[in-house]
Amino acid sequence: MTVKITAANGGSDSLDFGSAQTAIVATVTGTEVSSGEGKLELKTTTGGTSTARLTIDPNGRVQIDGEMTDDFLVIKTTEAGAGSAPDVVLYRSSSSPADSDPLGKVVFRGRNDNSQDVEYAQVIAQAIDVSDGTEDGKLYLQTIHAGSHVNNIILDATGCAITGDLKFNSGYGSIVTAYGCRAWVNFNGTGTVAIREDGNVSSITDHGTGDYTMNFAVNMPDVNYAICGTTVGTTDTYYNQIFGHTNSALAVGSTRFRTANSTDPSSPQDSTHNHVVIFR
Repeated sequence: MTVKITAANGGSDSLDFGSAQTAIVATVTGTEVSSGEGKLELKTTTGGTSTARLTIDPNGRVQIDGEMTDDFLVIKTTEAGAGSAPDVVLYRSSSSPADSDPLGKVVFRGRNDNSQDVEYAQVIAQAIDVSDGTEDGKLYLQTIHAGSHVNNIILDATGCAITGDLKFNSGYGSIVTAYGCRAWVNFNGTGTVAIREDGNVSSITDHGTGDYTMNFAVNMPDVNYAICGTTVGTTDTYYNQIFGHTNSALAVGSTRFRTANSTDPSSPQDSTHNHVVIFR
C-alpha cells in the first residue's frame, strides 16, 4: 500500500501521530526545498513544542538533533551468539579506488570563544594500497594544537608512530615522559664481528682488538645521547667493560667505543658478548 500526501509546489505536508486524548506527539514532514528536491523531517513533541529530531536532506545527509547529555545514539541487538554485533560500518563504495584514498573520518566538533565551529579531534582512515591481495590501510588520530591539526598517533603496516612525547603512569602516581631506547645491539666481538640481534643498527665496524664503531640505521637527532653497555669476557679470569673512545667524538650516525679489562682499561680486549644501548 502506498500513502501519498501532496502539497503545493514549494510547500510541505505532514503525517501526524497522536490520539483523541492527547495532542500530536510526533510528526513526519516532507518539504520541497527546491524544484524536484525535498527533505524529510521526523519531529517529536516535548512540552507542547514540536522539534525536528531527524532530518534527511536532498543529498542524503542525515542529522540527528537533541538537547540531552546522556546516551545520544544507541544501536542495540539482542543477538546471543558468538558473532560480532552490533557493528558500525563506514563504507566508501568507490567505482575507481586508488592508493591513498581517504575512507572516512570521525570528527569531534565544538565551538570556540568566537562562536566558530572547530574540529578539535579526528579519527581518519586511509586506503594506502588498494591492490588486490596486498591491501594496506592507515589510521590517524588527530588533535588540534594551536589551531592546526596534528597527527598524534599513526597506525599502519609498519607499526605505530607517536608524535611528541610518550607519557604514561608507570605506577608511581604521576604521568611522566618515557624516554625510549634509540638503538641497541648484541654482537660477538671476537674474530669476525657478528651481530646477533639489534635495533636501529646497520653494522659494526671492527677497528682492531676491542675497538668498534656502532653504525645507526637511522641517525640520532643530535649527538646529545647517552651510551651504556656491558660485556662478557672470553674467560672467567677477567671482566671487560665498555669505554668511550678517546680519539673519536660522538656522531649522529655512529658512535665508537672500546672494550677492555676492567683492571687495565689501557689494554683493549675482544669480548664474546657485547651489549650496547643508546638513549636520547
